[in-house]
Amino acid sequence: MRSFRVVRGLVALGLAAVALMSATPAKASLVIEARVDGGSWFSVASDSTAIGPNVSFTGYLKSGSAVSTTSSTPVSGSIFRFVSTSGTSDAPGAFTFASLLSGTNSIENVTTGRHTVDFIIGANFYIAPTAPPTITLASGASTSTNRTGNQTTPTAVPNVFTYQSFVNPGTNNTHTGATGPLTPGLQSTNIAAVGQSTTGATDATYNITSLGAGYSVIESFHVVLGGGSATTRGQFNFSSHTNLTSSAPEPSSVALAFAGIAFAGVGAWRRRRKVAA
Repeated sequence: MRSFRVVRGLVALGLAAVALMSATPAKASLVIEARVDGGSWFSVASDSTAIGPNVSFTGYLKSGSAVSTTSSTPVSGSIFRFVSTSGTSDAPGAFTFASLLSGTNSIENVTTGRHTVDFIIGANFYIAPTAPPTITLASGASTSTNRTGNQTTPTAVPNVFTYQSFVNPGTNNTHTGATGPLTPGLQSTNIAAVGQSTTGATDATYNITSLGAGYSVIESFHVVLGGGSATTRGQFNFSSHTNLTSSAPEPSSVALAFAGIAFAGVGAWRRRRKVAA
């Protein structure tokens, strides 16, 4: 009888583990925020879908605001044209893997002068994976330069693209430029030459040894881009990824292990009853 109670407890524990793995948060959100020439942060796009939010944007960035439009003619006061085809989060994440992906993005300086723009792409309410065991945070970005714009006037300053991934233990509802303490560090690619293309060369990793459920994943970008005429002004494309991979076994392996223990226990209990009889 005692063995049967042990087996029943193991089965209950296995079912509880499976239920925990399938739990989801009440909500999740994905945001794109920007600031132009070091000004105030403003919202570009957002999505609050409970599971797997996705955002996209086509339009222009001004000083302090974003204007959504498919027109190829810049609206008054525009500094950058920005097209983001797909920003995707798989929040709340899975037992061994979570990601934040930024699909093909295009940035174009629509003025005659050099300007800067900073972006934050952030997703919150990840509940998995957690650490320990260790999570590997891997990030990278790819760029392709079509036009460089003017990089010599008034002073010779080349175009700049830097990128950094972060994990923030807090579930930020709106990031407003906030990042986080867990990061593989600053990464960069060369966008100073026409035809310059980089893919995967900037990948970096960071090991996270402690992280509880309920955190944000954030990507931060800094761009300096020359302006010019309609045919020469700076324009380039980029994409990025942030992946969190846990060293924990898959939930299916855990469930199978519990099942194996349970069946072994049942077999032992039956054999003991037969001997007793």
